[in-house]
Amino acid sequence: MAVQKVISYITKGESAKIVATLANEGKASYNGQLRLYALPITSTNLSSATVICEGNAKVEKSQRVTFSFYTNDNLKTLNTGKYSLIIGYFVDNKEIAVKASSGSLAWKIGELTINPENNYNKVTKDDVKLQTIFFYQSGSYLGTDNAYISRSSGKFTARVYVKTTKGFEGRVCFYVTDMPNGSNAVNSYMQDKRTVSMKPNTNGYIDVVMPTTYLRNARYYMNIMYTTSGNNWMYYPTDAVPFYTYASYSLPADMSEWDKNPTMGPTFDFKTAPAFGQLYQSVGNKADGNAIDNTLGIGEVKANEAELTLYANVVTSEITISAQEAGVLNLFSVSGNLICKYDVKAGDNVIDVTNLPAGVYLISKGKTTLKFVKK
Repeated sequence: MAVQKVISYITKGESAKIVATLANEGKASYNGQLRLYALPITSTNLSSATVICEGNAKVEKSQRVTFSFYTNDNLKTLNTGKYSLIIGYFVDNKEIAVKASSGSLAWKIGELTINPENNYNKVTKDDVKLQTIFFYQSGSYLGTDNAYISRSSGKFTARVYVKTTKGFEGRVCFYVTDMPNGSNAVNSYMQDKRTVSMKPNTNGYIDVVMPTTYLRNARYYMNIMYTTSGNNWMYYPTDAVPFYTYASYSLPADMSEWDKNPTMGPTFDFKTAPAFGQLYQSVGNKADGNAIDNTLGIGEVKANEAELTLYANVVTSEITISAQEAGVLNLFSVSGNLICKYDVKAGDNVIDVTNLPAGVYLISKGKTTLKFVKK
């Protein structure tokens, strides 16, 4: 196998996706394990390299495949500095290094730089973090990174895997943007805000349904933002998972087998965008292939199922109400006087309270009554 040279930069303590394109230049197809290693750049002792990703892969004879290597927790233990990247594969139970060039350092397929931790990471880590996203449409699994989604089907489902270290109780916004590293959704219909509760050191998934009506034939990115205070939304730009949309009439003939062999690929941008039919695979994302329901104990993260949810409790201009069902919302003063009624839809509703005097107010719907403070 041969590989294109890889250059990657991360911040200490973070997980990462490292992208590499491998070419099978041998005389047979390869179907086996791949390992990605990091070795201090001043060392040539391959036996001391650290495995930062491993998993199964398949590369047919004379085929080129772009891999997303989802790194494991070993990466977080490495010190800041520069590292050589090495990829190993197995033939007759013997591990062989993928060659990027000729010479004594032919095994070096690229470099990884780990930068010192910064203030941004201290603020945002250990709350809730996106792991990966699986895309589904019309009952079929489409893949993860760089999946192709049909606009003609009207909607798609994103199974969003998240994890937390300290535990999380707050709001999560699942959104689609057309900008690399973007934090703004295409429009209000391409975002879904949920109240999420997770125990410490847990991971799981939430299924999010998105419409295709507002998307054109282009490349998009899906990510999450989260908040525990109601004001400051935080996110990891490089966690975004890209996907493509196409109209049914534009689907090339050579993609007819994709339903049988869903493709996956890298999150990071290319100077030249991948073309239809280009091959992708993900390695080490703990959810390869179709069998995802029982993957390493991953279960569903339950969103708050209360009839009515208020976020936040202390406001200055607006409140966000999440209702399980459409209906009428009543706004009362703290003394019990009815002030106003609002028609609300199922899901999130933003209500302007700018004109309310400062004080304590009650909102009710059905059997649920909640309190908020207007400053």
